[in-house]
Amino acid sequence: MRVLLFSAKWLGDAVNTTGAVAAVQDAWPNAEIVVSVGEPGAGVFEGWPGIETWVRPRAFGIAARLRLANAVRRRRFDLAVHLEASRTIVRLARVAGVPRRVGVVKPGDERLLERAIAPRPDRHEIRGPLPEVLAALGIPGPAIPTLRLTQDERSQGEREFAALGSNRVVGLHLGASNERKQWPLTEAAGLIDALSDRGVRTVLFGGPADAHRLPKTRVPSAVLAGRLTVREMAAVMAHLSAFVSGDSGPMHVAGTMGVPLVALFGPTNPRRYAPPGDRHVLLRRCDCPLADADSNDACDGHCTRAHRWSEVLSALDSLIEV
Repeated sequence: MRVLLFSAKWLGDAVNTTGAVAAVQDAWPNAEIVVSVGEPGAGVFEGWPGIETWVRPRAFGIAARLRLANAVRRRRFDLAVHLEASRTIVRLARVAGVPRRVGVVKPGDERLLERAIAPRPDRHEIRGPLPEVLAALGIPGPAIPTLRLTQDERSQGEREFAALGSNRVVGLHLGASNERKQWPLTEAAGLIDALSDRGVRTVLFGGPADAHRLPKTRVPSAVLAGRLTVREMAAVMAHLSAFVSGDSGPMHVAGTMGVPLVALFGPTNPRRYAPPGDRHVLLRRCDCPLADADSNDACDGHCTRAHRWSEVLSALDSLIEV
């Protein structure tokens, strides 16, 4: 059987589909499984054992859609599973002639799939509908996000962590794709200095752009931002004492790896975008009329900037001994 799984575009969203991908792989160990994923989230699956990854470019225009549709048609998939609601992708799978199509859809597209599941505003945007998608396929399981790392990836993570020279390490991600979700560097510096006073090492994670977003501290943090792939980053995170981040892709990676986590929310609603796992404290200071919206596009980011480092340190104290 040939199965095509359509994952999400963004890193955090792609991470939140991993539980469903793993469940499908376990249910059908002899199937040919391909994951189609957006370029920002591709690092989640590139290197995943037993899975082939097809990367959708950031600019997913008509030409790119035609190339993907032709590739799908040539491969003769038996089943397409939509793990994120996308009008474009749902129509592409239908045009490409995949005979059986199941998954998450936007309102109005239900007729395009054999079994369509609509997202609900009271559930997580990505993880919420995935148990129903699996049930429609006859696969049990809650679709808990997981990253299946290779032994080489885990070994490299151990080496990178050992190079930090401490067993008490707190990781931070200070960037975000949206500036309104970025925590001020001055507040991050206060937290890093306070942790340093307690003998706790800090390390900064993220992509190449985050490597230049450095707080001015008395003792500099280690910087792994821009040096690691997504899966290598996950392997290092597995050894952290805790992690601090805004609503970002690395936040979801850390949650998936089971790291105690303090997540700083601003314009996005944690009910819809909370990280995986249950070892976290979600902080939000939002006093605007749109606080209950999924994502407040009118927010200027003041709610993210309102988080104080002392508040974050207290949250860390509630999770671990630092």
